[in-house]
Amino acid sequence: MGVWPCLLPGASVCTSIGSAARPRAVNHPSIEGQHVTQPVRRQPFTATITGSPRIGPRRELKRATEGYWAGRTSRSELEAVAATLRRDTWSALAAAGLDSVPVNTFSYYDQMLDTAVLLGALPPRVSPVSDGLDRYFAAARGTDQIAPLEMTKWFDTNYHYLVPEIGPSTTFTLHPGKVLAELKEALGQGIPARPVIIGPITFLLLSKAVDGAGAPIERLEELVPVYSELLSLLADGGAQWVQFDEPALVTDLSPDAPALAEAVYTALCSVSNRPAIYVATYFGDPGAALPALARTPVEAIGVTWWPVSHLVAGVPELAGKTLVAGVVDGRNLAHRPEAALGTLATLLGSAATVAVSTSCSTCTCRTRWNRKPTWMTRCGAGWRSVPKRCAKSSFSRVPCATDTTRSPTRSRRPAPPSRPASATRGYTMGKSGRASRRSSRPEPTAAMPPSAAPAKTRDCTCRRCRPRRSAPTRRPRRSALRVRRCGPVRSTRPSTCAGCGKRSPR
Repeated sequence: MGVWPCLLPGASVCTSIGSAARPRAVNHPSIEGQHVTQPVRRQPFTATITGSPRIGPRRELKRATEGYWAGRTSRSELEAVAATLRRDTWSALAAAGLDSVPVNTFSYYDQMLDTAVLLGALPPRVSPVSDGLDRYFAAARGTDQIAPLEMTKWFDTNYHYLVPEIGPSTTFTLHPGKVLAELKEALGQGIPARPVIIGPITFLLLSKAVDGAGAPIERLEELVPVYSELLSLLADGGAQWVQFDEPALVTDLSPDAPALAEAVYTALCSVSNRPAIYVATYFGDPGAALPALARTPVEAIGVTWWPVSHLVAGVPELAGKTLVAGVVDGRNLAHRPEAALGTLATLLGSAATVAVSTSCSTCTCRTRWNRKPTWMTRCGAGWRSVPKRCAKSSFSRVPCATDTTRSPTRSRRPAPPSRPASATRGYTMGKSGRASRRSSRPEPTAAMPPSAAPAKTRDCTCRRCRPRRSAPTRRPRRSALRVRRCGPVRSTRPSTCAGCGKRSPR
């Protein structure tokens, strides 16, 4: 599958928004260097996250949606819960010091389903449902007469997404109500909002063909003008940046994905009235897609940090862009980002600006329901120092790879205070720092000479005469594997104590 002529430089794109189609010429950069589209000059951000959870710290969204499905919750109550979750999430991220906060990451069910609604790609069988929200849930959960969309895993995470269906009758039309409403809501609260949208390549590669249609990626030519129109609407709504998630570029779903990415984002960057574009790749090594994206006029490119450090130095086109490095593991936020800041300093020469972020959306990370969520704790405590350091480029205060006096993988913590003897409860701290079992016998003191110490003799060995231990004992874990015995087995232990003559219970 090659690249369509309409996506090549020097061509025009036909836009069909709604039922009417109108041609609109778009200036693309030519190979000779004429009519080159210049990047949009926006203030680069220094710290952000790819995406945030939406279910709520105590599963408020889950209870609200289940109540709405059962008829116990009204729509106004459901929307109030959603608005509260969005407001709290944005406020927490802004208070943590992030100068670019992702919006449009909230969803009542699934972000891929939200993108299908945005592009008008819902299956025709849900059209009889007149209400928009009920039509949305009908596609997600189904009804007595409507089958739901297929659900499958989101790459290699435990999160599942709904697979859009692309058939011969699918017509891509723009429905930007949700993303524009959330953008306006965030800007009204003073949040530096950045809309997050699934990219066109990832959306089509993760969709499936129905009713004898061809591969969905073959419809990319029809989808690019819809995204172009969306960019103009976001710019009119006040968006300075927009994020397109393209995790499919790190997979082998299509061998032409790098060439398609270069053609698509070159076309999207040619829109005159648009925000700055940030293309996020995660879940793996982008490979050839990284230099392909670097050759486009996009303003920022996001990569997962640990597998692509060797590729960044070999891409000179990144010199004029913002490199968003995912130094914090989005799946396990217990990882301390300070360990990667020293190596992150080496990227300052390979890109115009280096920003820190999570390796992927934190929507898939574990959340603690009985306390503050893990992602919020990381953004509010240990993660708060990262944007401050990167904004000032003060990497000299963090351990670097060339610094031999400090370990680059461990943070220097003060030694724990010594614990009193009464707090050890029968355990002593050895040289290795681990607790070891301590004898329960009293040590000889001045009031009790060594000769008066209790003799190390045990005349009685039965359980009745055995003295009770003064300290808890560490018992080994019992194995889950139980051996099934064929018959009764007699113990070889004597049944009568040699010291007291009593019968020992077994």
